[in-house]
Amino acid sequence: MVELARLWRVADCNESPETTKLKIMKEEWVYVIRSIKKNYTYTGITNNLERRLLEHNKGYNKSTRLYVPFRLLLKEDFPDKKSAREREKFLKSGQGRKFLSQFK
Repeated sequence: MVELARLWRVADCNESPETTKLKIMKEEWVYVIRSIKKNYTYTGITNNLERRLLEHNKGYNKSTRLYVPFRLLLKEDFPDKKSAREREKFLKSGQGRKFLSQFK
């Protein structure tokens, strides 16, 4: 069952209140993972955080395969991909890396 908190009403001007549609909010996640064995941090975006972390830890991602296993350092949710991408870019910048250093 979809949580009601993740739903919002979209009303068309021509529709009556009885036919108001419910649509699921799209949610994007910015996440930062850190290798447990090596000094490696990865920052990414996904719409399914649980699936993506599993892919990293099973070695399905070519760029992180050599650094398995990982632990989650940070996760932040955003309503759209554009705002998530802006945050990802910040976290990959010098100031963002400095911010992330407090979590290590």
